[in-house]
Amino acid sequence: MIGQSGETSVLKRLVVTVKSDDVWKGIWKDLLSCLRENTSLTHLDLSSSELHEEMFRDLMGLLQVNLTMEEIDVSHTSWHKDGKAAQIQESLKQNEKRAVYMAVLREAKLTFGDAKAGRLFLCGSPRAGKTKLRQTLMRIVQGKSWLGNKWDELWRTRGIEVEFLQNNDKGSIVYIRNLDYIIINPNWLTNILLGELVALGQDFQAQESGSSDKTMSPNSYTSKNGFVSESVFARLVEEFLRKQPREQKGVDREMLENILINLDLCFKLEDTSQYFIPSFIPEHASMEEQNYQQGAHVESMAWRTRSKTSLFVGIRILCQDGRTMSLTAAFFPCFQMFMRRKLISEMHVSKENVTCSRHYLGLFLDGHQIYVQQGTSHKYVDVLMLCSKHKSREGALKYLVKHVVQELISFCASPKGCPGVALVLGVIQTLCVEMLIPCHLRGAILIEELKSEFICSIKDKLEDIPLDKSHLEKEEELFNYEHGWPPIQGHTTEVVFERARDLLWESDVEVVVNEIQDKQMQQLESLRQASNKVKNDLDHIYLANENMVSDSNLPHMKDSNPTSFISQASTSVDTCSGVENKIDQILQMFHANNECLHV
Repeated sequence: MIGQSGETSVLKRLVVTVKSDDVWKGIWKDLLSCLRENTSLTHLDLSSSELHEEMFRDLMGLLQVNLTMEEIDVSHTSWHKDGKAAQIQESLKQNEKRAVYMAVLREAKLTFGDAKAGRLFLCGSPRAGKTKLRQTLMRIVQGKSWLGNKWDELWRTRGIEVEFLQNNDKGSIVYIRNLDYIIINPNWLTNILLGELVALGQDFQAQESGSSDKTMSPNSYTSKNGFVSESVFARLVEEFLRKQPREQKGVDREMLENILINLDLCFKLEDTSQYFIPSFIPEHASMEEQNYQQGAHVESMAWRTRSKTSLFVGIRILCQDGRTMSLTAAFFPCFQMFMRRKLISEMHVSKENVTCSRHYLGLFLDGHQIYVQQGTSHKYVDVLMLCSKHKSREGALKYLVKHVVQELISFCASPKGCPGVALVLGVIQTLCVEMLIPCHLRGAILIEELKSEFICSIKDKLEDIPLDKSHLEKEEELFNYEHGWPPIQGHTTEVVFERARDLLWESDVEVVVNEIQDKQMQQLESLRQASNKVKNDLDHIYLANENMVSDSNLPHMKDSNPTSFISQASTSVDTCSGVENKIDQILQMFHANNECLHV
């Protein structure tokens, strides 16, 4: 930026196109190292760059210390679809909030040092190993020894483990936004209130205490789907307050309800007078519940406006590493509440067009009927759509990605979701979407895997194209790769084929075409250069032979036959010209198919 005389130029926006070669690795590291101390650059444009996993970790590390960055553009990259873009945006949002109070501290000219304290939360299902993990972490962090501590050996948690890590104990407080509450005893909030809530939800109080003096059984107020009535919620709170010491005053039902709602531990559905408490959902479903998940609930799902010409779209959002990653039992219900609140309050969608069920979220949006359904293994979520008859498939797909898929990915990256769980996208067999096949039987394939199959198919076909045939014969079948879906148990008995270009999005097909085209252009250009070189060499030989003919009248050349050399050279030149013509045909064929795909 060029300012007036005497002003210092300040860089606010930087556009970088990163490549995947080794040279860029060092440049990328140096760039991020410089940006750690940056206080001026606010916009970083990485669109159309070749980005990978290690670079993502580097960037997220930068955002831990750089609060100046406001926008990072990763459009037209692999990060845009695999959930990394959403994690970046969530980190930028958090930094925006941090920057506000950090500015106040800086204005007060306070000195910043290393963190002195932290609070470790470990939440999970019963007997998951929270206590052992806490003890192991504490031995590593502080060198504490828990051997000989009989209390720790006998005592087990009530749903939540909390350890306050501090080098001196100066105390701490908890302030809850949107409320006028300041909690001066964090252990009351974590161990007592939240721990009791998780314990009730997981329904293992009775196993721990074995006491029979309880006025109500846990089974009388817990719920398989996390929903309880207003009367049951009131009884639950009263039961909690009854257990508290008499000297503890000022805590009532309204206060507890406000705390739980503002911490997103409880949601109140005003139109049904119900409360939704995610911790009441069992982490591990019973066999009866699993059978219900695997198909019985599909009976309540139905396409309301389908016709013979209806278009269907299915997207699977799944954990990148299904072996080490999974979504929590409460993730999908919490996402349901998040979407319900967002659609009704922000997008002004009618309540009748938003249906929350135990295993799916039903939506009617912009003429589309949509089901968002969690997988039985907590490792994926399916998004199914019956497209509006007034919109194209590609337009409907873009709408679905923007308003549902990206919202789910962003929610997962947020503190309220499952931060750290990387998500990737796949496509679902169209027949499975149309027939509403149970989720565990649906055919699905990762988009990147399907693109790879598509590319390999095109390469094989290009290798099989002979140079002596018309390019018109291969135009239609070059990009007609069909993916085979295996039979669906209880629904189909044969393999079903579906064109890759009908499953992929236009942008993905364009990526495939461009990648193949670039490689073919390079190979054909190399062939053309080699052909030209041979042609030039033969031209020299042809001229040399002509000179030999002109000299054939000389006495010492009369016994030679130079015309044979001229004939051979002429034939070779004609052959090279033919090769060039065939190269042009292949290029024309590729461009013709490329244009056909975009019609």
